[in-house]
Amino acid sequence: MPTKSKYTMSAEQLAILCSQCSMILRSGILFYDGIDILASSYRQSEYGALLETINTYIKQGKTMYEAFKETNAFPAYFLQMIKIAELTGNLESVLHLLSEYYKKEARLKETLRSALTYPLILLFMMAIVIGVMVIQVIPVFIRVYENLGISQEETPILNIGIGIGYAILVLTALIGIAAILLYILYKRHQGKEILLKAARFIPPLHHIFEAQAAQRFSQVVSMALRSGYSLEETIELLPRFMPTASSQKQAKTCYETFLKTNDFDQAIEASHLFAPLQEKMIEVGNETGQVDQVFMELSDLYEKRVDEGIEHIVSIVEPTIVALLTLIVGGILLSTMLPLISLMLSMG
Repeated sequence: MPTKSKYTMSAEQLAILCSQCSMILRSGILFYDGIDILASSYRQSEYGALLETINTYIKQGKTMYEAFKETNAFPAYFLQMIKIAELTGNLESVLHLLSEYYKKEARLKETLRSALTYPLILLFMMAIVIGVMVIQVIPVFIRVYENLGISQEETPILNIGIGIGYAILVLTALIGIAAILLYILYKRHQGKEILLKAARFIPPLHHIFEAQAAQRFSQVVSMALRSGYSLEETIELLPRFMPTASSQKQAKTCYETFLKTNDFDQAIEASHLFAPLQEKMIEVGNETGQVDQVFMELSDLYEKRVDEGIEHIVSIVEPTIVALLTLIVGGILLSTMLPLISLMLSMG
């Protein structure tokens, strides 16, 4: 009997797997044979054992949904989509949609990772530059002044420069420790919710989280409807796939309103996830039978807004760090040079 996998696939790996499975089915190959081909091709890869386990389950007569579920390596949303796809006979198209979905997920995670990484790298570089200044450069000037008969106590501005340098080093170390602690906290479910709630008080981050929630809502609705879900089933499915606790409540409000009124437009309005213009687009899409298409367009729109929001923050943070680095290094250099300039002027 195959063992359950301890390996969890990333969004990027899920996108690749879904794309390959979709191509296999599109080419007319049965999934029974296709998964055998994939398992053989990826035998030496990091998730080769996982594919081999799926292959074994399929050969035992399990459905694709059952085989994927048994491994415990796939997210709930993926499994739900596969289950309904098998029931409706839309497996190939749903796998293609899942591939696009996880590509977007992977791209968003990479954007967030880059947005966090670059400022931290700049801070680290700033610490190195200031450390070299304080530990290597300033002592040279101190020795020069001592040779000239000027004690360190007679150059208060030099002491200020040294103090600033050490203060910045300590501050950078504290920022690094805080970043590590925040990362550890973010990895815990409760900690993640605490950080997300705190981020709501920072307007640029709040706007990004709002756009991300609307993007996820739109993407899931579009995919679920195109996969064969009814409108009610789709709305019921939504809360568990929203990115934050607050957006989950909004999706739940949408579902509860829909159950009470049987009015999709009113349910969308009650969720407060979308701006009035987007609500009007959804209303028109509902009236014309193009709800899935409208939500696909909204998904692209909000994805672009998330990217722009992140880029905007990075475009502010990076130059700010560079400017601070320039000012601090310039200030330290000035504090070391001014006593020498004063001495030269007095000698002149």
